[in-house]
Amino acid sequence: MTERLGHFCAACGREITPGAAFCRHCGKKIGSGPATAAVSPSPPPAAGKDTKKMRPVSSLLLAIVIGLVGFFIYHFVDNLPGGAHPVIARQPTLATSFIPSAGHYDQIGVVATILGDDVMIPLSVVEEKKIVGFEYSDGTVSVPLLAFISSEGKLVTSFRLCEPCNSKKFSIDGDRLSCGNCETQWSLRTLEGLQGNCQKYPPDPLPSRIENGMIVIRIADIRNWNTRL
Repeated sequence: MTERLGHFCAACGREITPGAAFCRHCGKKIGSGPATAAVSPSPPPAAGKDTKKMRPVSSLLLAIVIGLVGFFIYHFVDNLPGGAHPVIARQPTLATSFIPSAGHYDQIGVVATILGDDVMIPLSVVEEKKIVGFEYSDGTVSVPLLAFISSEGKLVTSFRLCEPCNSKKFSIDGDRLSCGNCETQWSLRTLEGLQGNCQKYPPDPLPSRIENGMIVIRIADIRNWNTRL
């Protein structure tokens, strides 16, 4: 197909009337010679096709980037210091009258009862003393355990061990849990490390429940635990 030829002003490039002495657009004198002839411009089809093909790819990459950014933001916020420990968050909450007041509470010992698949201690002892140590023993292995009440009234049960210094003695000091050996301290609410050399190894929480006035821990949960060092 033959392209349409036109006459264009050499000064402004716009189309002029053939034979005109002056450009009707810019007023430039055309002169005696013919105006510049040119082929009507048309956009290259290949470029248009490539642009259309690129649009879905760009949208997909943008969606992937947004998804990754959202993923990392969620996990960063979810793991900020001060957040609830996942095991403690699911623990029973006691009445406000049992929440430890500001002060010092030493760990006291109590004998646990083993019944079937569970280890049990009286809830009333923990409510009164705030922090209690006990043992699970089957004759071949003995595991030190701990029960205390958090500053939010949560019943917390855990393994009674500060692994780096091998301490099995703890106390409550205000809103902090303290190791009796290395004096490392953790938040009583979240077990987040606050000071000391063993901050990464607080007593490791394990789930428990309350039944008929007893704190009950599954033996299977105790046996499945491994030290973190």
